[in-house]
This record gives sequence, C-alpha cells and structure tokens, in this order.
Amino acid sequence: RLAENRRESSFLSDTGIYLYLRFIESRNEDCLGMDPLFISRLWDPSDVGVNRVTSYDYNKVSSSGWTRNQNVFSYKNVFIPININMRHWTMIHLEPQKRRINYLDSLGGARQTYSNQILQWLDDCAMDSDSVSYNPQFDRRQWTMETKLCPRQGDWTSCGVCVCMNADLLAHSIPLTYTTEDISYFRKKMCMDFIRGDLDYPYNGV
Repeated sequence: RLAENRRESSFLSDTGIYLYLRFIESRNEDCLGMDPLFISRLWDPSDVGVNRVTSYDYNKVSSSGWTRNQNVFSYKNVFIPININMRHWTMIHLEPQKRRINYLDSLGGARQTYSNQILQWLDDCAMDSDSVSYNPQFDRRQWTMETKLCPRQGDWTSCGVCVCMNADLLAHSIPLTYTTEDISYFRKKMCMDFIRGDLDYPYNGV
C-alpha cells in the first residue's frame, strides 16, 4: 500500500509518515520524529479557538508513555506531524537548542494556536518530575514561535509528502527551496525508500 504513494493523487497515510520519520531518525541521531497520532492524543486538531484549544490534555500522552521516555530538549530537531480534519497534513518543527517552534503548512496556513499548544506541552514536560524531559529551569518566555515559509504544494493530496520532504531537508540543514516538480520526484523516491526499507543516501539535495 505504501508503494502506491508514487501516484500523484495518493494521500499519504499516518503509517507512511510514521515510517519515513523513523528512516530520518535512523540517519540522524539528533532528530526525533513524533508519531502522527501523538497530536490527536494531546488535543483534537479540529478544536481551534483564538488562542487555545479546549480539548488539550497532557495526561493523555504522559500516562501512556508517548513522551515520558524521550527527552525532547536533548534533540536538535523534533518533527511533529499534524493531521487536520483527516484532510490535510502540516507540521511543527521544534528546535529545542534554539528554543524555537516553527509551524510549516504547504498550503500557506498559519496556525498560531498549534504552536501555543506545543509550547504548553513543552512546559508540561519540563514540569513532569516523572519524565526524562523534567527541567525545572524551563522558561517558556525564552521560546519564540513563527510560521516558517515553505514551498506550496500544487494539488490537494501532496501535503503528507511535503511534511516528509520538509523534515528530511531540515534534518540535513538544506534550505526549503524545492518546487512542485520536485514533489513529484520525491514521491517516487519515497516509494523506493519504503520498498528498500531505508533512505537512499548519500543525499545530494533535490
């Protein structure tokens, strides 16, 4: 089923994104890719108010061990995919060492609310004495949030591919300057990576 991602009309599933983030982790020890289901446990992405969501519940992820065993502050890059209404994938890119939260949307959306909730999650992780991310010196006022510019998708189905593509490039400090034509190439590359069970490297850029 994952090999069907090569078709231009294919919408990448949460399983495809999960596996591709695992590939990126295997090549980059300083990167952490969160499970695509993580956000739906932390809050309902369709529940968006002006500045917050009412469905946010840290206990749903802490009690199940989703993040308790991972020190999120120790990584250079943390990638958090977000599925909006089962129709669109976006991503939060955390840079803990720079205390920065970036939101990326290949349709050009800006969801400050999502960044606010991730900052709250980081605060909760830091205050959770049972978590390896426990950090009583954490100060949320030192963190910045921004909507990071990224290339636009040229259709309504390539959002998941863009999430994986953005994570892959950011993990290697490569600028996000690809085009719609590159997305078509990356679909084929992902298909081969899934079949091979590993990323196709050395990486020479898109």
